Amino acid sequence: MIVKGVTCLKCNTFVFSRYRYDFRRCPCKTFAVDGGPQLEHILYPTFDDRKNWMIKEQCEIKATENELIADYQQKRNNFGWLQIIQSRQLTQ
Repeated sequence: MIVKGVTCLKCNTFVFSRYRYDFRRCPCKTFAVDGGPQLEHILYPTFDDRKNWMIKEQCEIKATENELIADYQQKRNNFGWLQIIQSRQLTQ
């Protein structure tokens, strides 16, 4: 499934929302997303943070929409952010 999210360049993490009401922050808490896999909202402290430390992008993950919803509803937290390795590949 393709999900939209943001990559925080401060903590090298791609963060995405799994479900409409799923509010997710990156580990360093600079950015947050909300609104589901199609990315409805992005929250950031300042415009400079957004401009200098964030990349809006999409990623293919190995999960269905129903698996993302169940992960959110059952508070399993297996999905929602991906750590980035040096070559800019995303890993779960």
